[in-house]
Amino acid sequence: LVLDDPCVQMDPATIERWAVAAAEFAQNQQLIVLTHQPDVAEHLEVNGASREDLDGWDQGILLGRGEE
Repeated sequence: LVLDDPCVQMDPATIERWAVAAAEFAQNQQLIVLTHQPDVAEHLEVNGASREDLDGWDQGILLGRGEE
């Protein structure tokens, strides 16, 4: 399951509860969460998720999509 910024409109308490549920889900399934919110990544990590920060990642144009 891939989730793109699933916590954008959540308050901090809801993010924390969501992270616990997501970590439970990820015990038996692969879960990939893409987020711009460091606190979401921190909550997931505290609940046992591994974390990969993509600092400096080039978000350029994908080949074949748009102008080069």
